[in-house]
Amino acid sequence: MFDVAQRLLDQSEHDVMWVGDDQRRGPVLHVAPIRVAGILRERLYGDRTVVLTSATLEARRRLRVGRPQRGSRRA
Repeated sequence: MFDVAQRLLDQSEHDVMWVGDDQRRGPVLHVAPIRVAGILRERLYGDRTVVLTSATLEARRRLRVGRPQRGSRRA
C-alpha cells in the first residue's frame, strides 16, 4: 500500500491513475504503469521470447481490422 501511495504522490508521467467504482467499497483509486514490457521481462519472462496480443473486444460490435480502403463501402 505504501508503494501505491508513493506512486500517487510522485505523479509520474509513466503511470496512469483512475477512479473505479466498487460495489462493496465505493470509489477506488488505481495506479498502473503505462508501459509494462520492462516489468514483464524482469519479473516474469526473463530472457525468453514471447509475443503478447490483446483480445479485448466489445460485445455486439463487429470486429474491424485496419482502416477502410478509400472508395470502399461501409458495412
